[in-house]
Amino acid sequence: MATLTEPASTLAVRVLARLHRKALKEGAHFGRLAPEARHDLRITLKKLRYAAEFFLPIFAGHAPAKRYVARLAKLQDALGHANDSTATRSLLDMAGRAESTPDLHRASGALIGWLARDQLVVAKSLRKRWREFKATPGFWR
Repeated sequence: MATLTEPASTLAVRVLARLHRKALKEGAHFGRLAPEARHDLRITLKKLRYAAEFFLPIFAGHAPAKRYVARLAKLQDALGHANDSTATRSLLDMAGRAESTPDLHRASGALIGWLARDQLVVAKSLRKRWREFKATPGFWR
């Protein structure tokens, strides 16, 4: 009941701080995270982004708030791209086991090569986006 009577700004600070801490904890050792852990981090970042966007009007005109949300969005997008590549690779592996034809293997090999190159580019971008996000102070402080 106390939550319903507290000022929205107090609730915003508590919610955003908790989600931000959770994201930083899940992202510890970011470069060594397994794809599943990165996916979990992406979900936490999505929750943080939605909360930040929801509470943004409370901090209207506060430039650091917009910068924080923008960096969060870029990181979330990069993680989504990495997850799509991982999922596509998994689907190609399953398709190769289900049906084995020379044409399928050739096409699958070409796609796997393209995905491998793409993952190298994404990995570099991800590290940069994570560092930027981690260095961005919470605008609610």
